[in-house]
Amino acid sequence: MAGTISNDGARTLAGLAITLEFHDPFNQVILRETQRVIGPAAQPLRGGGRRAFQITFEHIPSEWNQQYPSIRVTGLIFE
Repeated sequence: MAGTISNDGARTLAGLAITLEFHDPFNQVILRETQRVIGPAAQPLRGGGRRAFQITFEHIPSEWNQQYPSIRVTGLIFE
């Protein structure tokens, strides 16, 4: 999964975590995974900045409904 994050605020973003939920045909969550998009070793994202990111999954259950997972921001750290 690839995407772009943007920091439309004035403060520098030092950490960002997202939670993705994959669903089955009955809309039940079959995989929930939290990933750090900006972690401790990454360069902070300054206000007004944009950055591409990529997340890989080793295994997604075969029951997945092939729809985009739901994505929620579950952690923010500002400098």
